[in-house]
Amino acid sequence: MTEVNELRKTFDKSNMHSAILGFPQQISDSFSIIENSVVQNDYKDIQQIIVLGMGGSAIGGDVVKVLIQSECNIPMIVNRSYNIPKWVNQNTLVIASSYSGNTEETLSALRQCID
Repeated sequence: MTEVNELRKTFDKSNMHSAILGFPQQISDSFSIIENSVVQNDYKDIQQIIVLGMGGSAIGGDVVKVLIQSECNIPMIVNRSYNIPKWVNQNTLVIASSYSGNTEETLSALRQCID
């Protein structure tokens, strides 16, 4: 086991192993957060959803997309790019996700959404 730990120290600098092992608890925690949240905006005019993110920050969007695909009546995409699709407009729900808070691609796409 010591050899495995040494390999993790060498090759898993971001400690993704622990993040993956903790994923079930993160999902459970997210349901607790959702149950106690209050929606403060009116989203009745939303016609499409775009999630902006890269790498692990985009995975949540992928998971949600799969979970809601049989219930959601509007299209949803996960955008892993500096640029956004031309159809993004004032009726698009934009969700920007960045673990570090400064992911270049996500911030570039978010600026375009705001504009």
